[in-house]
Amino acid sequence: SKEDMFIIKTIDEAEAVVLKCILARYLKHLKTNPDSLLVRFYGLYQIKLGVGKKVFFVLMKNILPTSLETRRYDIKGSWVARTAGEAHRLDPVGTLGMDSDIHREKRISLGPKRKSLVSIIQKDCNFLFSMNIIDYSLLVAIHDRTSSSSSSFPSPPSSFNSSSSSSSSSSDVSSRAQDPLEIELGPAFKMTSELGESITNDDLYRTVTLSAENIRNRFSTPDDSVWYFFGIIDCLSLYSCQKMSERCIKVYLRR
Repeated sequence: SKEDMFIIKTIDEAEAVVLKCILARYLKHLKTNPDSLLVRFYGLYQIKLGVGKKVFFVLMKNILPTSLETRRYDIKGSWVARTAGEAHRLDPVGTLGMDSDIHREKRISLGPKRKSLVSIIQKDCNFLFSMNIIDYSLLVAIHDRTSSSSSSFPSPPSSFNSSSSSSSSSSDVSSRAQDPLEIELGPAFKMTSELGESITNDDLYRTVTLSAENIRNRFSTPDDSVWYFFGIIDCLSLYSCQKMSERCIKVYLRR
């Protein structure tokens, strides 16, 4: 979206069914693990086009700040047909890389934060495994603050400015990133059907805004010269017979 907060993505009907099936346990996992890297789903919608044709799409939280220049990688833990090829080498910012492309990067150095990141990823992976989901991606974005002119994140857009003062101070609001699921799950679900009606624009921005200084999926090198953004995406495909067949073909016929 224009405010860098939301992403709309079309999904197939099978993925829509999976989301509805895991929804209760997904919410419980996020409440128990507020630092989870799992993508935040805010709404599932269906549009009927003509006779019998349905289009499903989800409203999700944007996990990458598009205002920052980043090199992005879609990591699945496989090296079989997992490269963007020459296109990524020539344009690492404009082309999404894959597993075999990230070796061009320097080793990710997080210092003492490494253990925290590994623990978060392990919990998320264990949850997805318990849901019979093992086909997903770890999205990694790397922002080099020393070589990019966009080293700071933009301030809230003017469209979210309010003439009335809030009961809580702006310094308190900006001191921490708030996820809709932190606020008793209420605003997160009101937004799916009452976006802009049940809460004010200012409340909406403070609730789900992305701040590169506070964003919960941002990690950095010990000297803060490089920022890393992580998120687990494309996690609505069950490990079905079709997925098992795809794996066998890739592993045994294409190696």
